[in-house]
Amino acid sequence: MRITAEQAALHNLDATKLTSRVIIHPGKNQDGYWTNEHVALQLRDTVVPIFDILHPNCQALFAFDNSSNHGCFAPDALATKNLNVSDGGAKTTNALMRSTTFGDPPQVQNMQVDGTKQKGLKRILQERGLYVEGMHKEQMIAVLDAQPDFSAQKCWLEEICNNAGHLAIFFPKFHCEFNWIERYWGEAKRFARANCDYTFASLQHTVPRALDQVPLSHMRKHALLCFRY
Repeated sequence: MRITAEQAALHNLDATKLTSRVIIHPGKNQDGYWTNEHVALQLRDTVVPIFDILHPNCQALFAFDNSSNHGCFAPDALATKNLNVSDGGAKTTNALMRSTTFGDPPQVQNMQVDGTKQKGLKRILQERGLYVEGMHKEQMIAVLDAQPDFSAQKCWLEEICNNAGHLAIFFPKFHCEFNWIERYWGEAKRFARANCDYTFASLQHTVPRALDQVPLSHMRKHALLCFRY
């Protein structure tokens, strides 16, 4: 998806930076590898803004592969897998968990000690009156995961879509026949194989051309076929 300079100007955006495609050079000494953060920032900073410009006052339904990358939580999400039994710990040094509410009437629970250290499972449960002496870590996780605020936690991509007023769905696992983009990849790959000499320099030139040469009419046909599946 691309927008014109005039469309971008109306929203005080840089049209040269607003394309939904991102091409990286993977590798440790290059751009690294494609992570859930890359996907989330691509969606938030380019895909959603472009959609909103091209289709004002409309609601999008974004469909994603059911992959581990797409199903990851935001760094500050209510995810018990990032918590230790006690406060702090190595797993919680990169991002502190967001505040939340629990109980009836709702009570605000800050997830940090002194605003700098992540609370652990034990302290969180104690503050909710749910801790039982002698509980093992697995029991603590099960109890906290069953709480309404934790069980309602959505993945990062769905949060981004919902926060922008849009919807998100995920294709069933292991069923690529439902996802029309696989047919788009196949068409692009066929062009790339026929138009490069398999050197890295040639691929750098050919891959963007391969992605551009698939017409919108083909994409719609691919989508219709997958819908029939």
